[in-house]
Amino acid sequence: MENNYQLPEVEKLKQIGFKFEFETIKGFYNYSRKFVKENDDELFKILIPDFDYKEYEETFESDSYPYYPINDAEDRIVRIITGTIKKDDYRFVVHPVHKDEPEIILNAWRSRIQRFGLDSKGMLYYPKAFDLTPEQAIEATLLNELYRRIIWTLPFSSFIKNDNSLFKPFQKQSELLRKKFKTSTSLKDEKVNKFRIKVLKHNLEKISDNLYEEMFSQNMATAEKASLYKERIGFKTEFYEIRETTNLENKELVIRYYLKKQSAAVQKAKKSRGKGILEAKKNKIIKYLADHPDANNTKVAKVLGVNRKTVRKYR
Repeated sequence: MENNYQLPEVEKLKQIGFKFEFETIKGFYNYSRKFVKENDDELFKILIPDFDYKEYEETFESDSYPYYPINDAEDRIVRIITGTIKKDDYRFVVHPVHKDEPEIILNAWRSRIQRFGLDSKGMLYYPKAFDLTPEQAIEATLLNELYRRIIWTLPFSSFIKNDNSLFKPFQKQSELLRKKFKTSTSLKDEKVNKFRIKVLKHNLEKISDNLYEEMFSQNMATAEKASLYKERIGFKTEFYEIRETTNLENKELVIRYYLKKQSAAVQKAKKSRGKGILEAKKNKIIKYLADHPDANNTKVAKVLGVNRKTVRKYR
């Protein structure tokens, strides 16, 4: 391990001068944002090679992004604002303690819209629909794609395995009930059929409610979050469901988790760095003081090219 935090190299990014070593973890984020601003033309060719300029000319002034998950989210927002909240508006969207708080539910859906627009590149083609200038949309999209390319190179072995153990008991119950539901719909007795379907629907709802409560009762550790997002980003590269999207903060969390695993080695290397130089400086000052005991600190500092505090330290 070197003295700096290191990321696996992405060959195409390396060719345009992107660096993969950083003195601090924060330095990576500052550098990435600056790099995107200064190299947007080259990055565009690498990260968004299929960009359609003709389509962009037709869409960048549009007020809406015509894709079902976005339109559905927008419809929900309008309905929630009017005072009507349905179970699917909050279930698996916000923590159960907030299910009766419209503003928190609204913010969650607005966040989902931004997330989907970013990951699908819809934000790039329809900046106005996301309340962004074309420049802001380009910068956000390029940074998102830059993070995604880096995350693709991170080895899965650096993350914990997500076995979905929380969901397994609920999934089994749900599958069993769905099989019964399928059988019930083929029954000839209409009264019995309707009753069974009603009971099965009720039981499926109960399972969903229990899973919802259970999900948010678990405090997911950083390692679990990073692994979950890594999995989503690693396997999802095309259009996908809104709940599977990740924002810039999620991607930064994945990269931060990977880099923090290097902290112990990096800090150890930094502590040992320059020890020989410091020792030589110390010996030089001690020898000069022995040879010139009457020289004051200012004169010693000037002759040896050090500061007076260092001379006082070794006098």
